[in-house]
Amino acid sequence: MKTQEEIKKEYNISSIEWMTLKDGDNKIRIVSDLYDYGVHKVETASGKYQTIICIGKDKGCKYCAEGSQSKVQFLCWVLDRNNNDRVKIMRIGYQIYKQINDLKISEMFGFEKVPQYDMKITKSGVGEDTNYIVVPDEENPLTDKNKEMIMATISDPQVIINRMKSKILGNNPQEETVETEEHSNDDFAENIPF
Repeated sequence: MKTQEEIKKEYNISSIEWMTLKDGDNKIRIVSDLYDYGVHKVETASGKYQTIICIGKDKGCKYCAEGSQSKVQFLCWVLDRNNNDRVKIMRIGYQIYKQINDLKISEMFGFEKVPQYDMKITKSGVGEDTNYIVVPDEENPLTDKNKEMIMATISDPQVIINRMKSKILGNNPQEETVETEEHSNDDFAENIPF
């Protein structure tokens, strides 16, 4: 078996790639569980809106203290089937999560941890009027190359969320420790579902 560094070099994997859903059809394969966290939509000085991660009211989130309600978002790892099966981290809102969860609990398409089929997410509209439709797609088995790329790329999404929170808190993200043992990268890698 190749080392993680050999895989990264062979497939030109340098850092985390973020999945950006484009207008129209986006074909993906979810390869990790979905992890939730809160965000605030904050207006900048230029009048545009920016999404800021919520560190939690109990940790001193100034947006919570100002009465701003946080919204839930989710992180998971995916294969971007529209981009040569690149392994990317995807951030989604509740609208997409609910449709994925509906598939998860359905009799026909149900799954436990991750689906054994691809999904198509169709994006239409702009801004607050953006709509997403999630449907199951082909049952493409993961290839050995897919599995190698996944193993070489992914880490626990909870660690990524903790690093985003550390940045807001002004801590060095490299020094961030995960509060529970269940979120260590070693344990996460052992539980990849293939």
